[in-house]
Amino acid sequence: MIASCNKSDFSLKISKEEVEENPFYKRLALCVGTIYQYVSDAHKGEANFFKYFKTNETYVNDIYMLYRSVESCLDSINYAIRFVSCYGAKDYMRKEFVPFDKFCLYHFDVICHKVSTMKDLYFKIIDKVYRIGLEKPTWNALKKQKDKINNEHLFAILENNYSLMESIDNKRNMSSHEGNIHLPLLNDLSIYLMVSSLLGKVPTMEYDWKYQKGSIVYKAKIKQAKKEMLEYLNVIKYNAFAVTKCFMCSLSPQLGKLLKELFPNMTI
Repeated sequence: MIASCNKSDFSLKISKEEVEENPFYKRLALCVGTIYQYVSDAHKGEANFFKYFKTNETYVNDIYMLYRSVESCLDSINYAIRFVSCYGAKDYMRKEFVPFDKFCLYHFDVICHKVSTMKDLYFKIIDKVYRIGLEKPTWNALKKQKDKINNEHLFAILENNYSLMESIDNKRNMSSHEGNIHLPLLNDLSIYLMVSSLLGKVPTMEYDWKYQKGSIVYKAKIKQAKKEMLEYLNVIKYNAFAVTKCFMCSLSPQLGKLLKELFPNMTI
């Protein structure tokens, strides 16, 4: 099943390319690529050949577009982690700069929203692949279709995903509805940076070199916080990427059946 990880045993890494190493993606990409090539050749010079799609071609293309949206979320998670990893002296030594704690929270906010969005995209893909036809695919609505779907492995993955990502989903909801995003691991750094920002601005505050930007202590604080933050974000990334791969694999047999129904003369 899903090999979740945490800070104490984090040694596993997974890339987007590894996520795509599954029969669901390969079948879907092959089918859509064949459709694109056929329609493009038949209507050369047309900028928008999508208007020539038949009903079955549009249906499978909709599934592909949903997958592309999942892929976009994976990319955003990757980018956010990369940006955090690149933060350094050239960023915090500028006269006008974004403090590292706020910088981290901004990118963490992006990750929380993308993880939550992926969950909603899973539901939409299931609805399409199983041809359920829900007006609004939600977890509760899909659970009512459990017998029709008849895929215990798939539902086990979704349950695991909920337990892995529940805290992230809660943070996303707080951010969206309350305008508040918070991470306890940044508490000490935030207090330190707040004192540093007040240095020289409050007359009653005595000068202390330890709070000066560029001091040994300042650099060490950023370095340690950055290390802990990247550990935490990489755990979230690993779980999100691994769940996505497991999810796609569990849908592969049904996708195969669907493609045979939609394209009986095409070999996938």
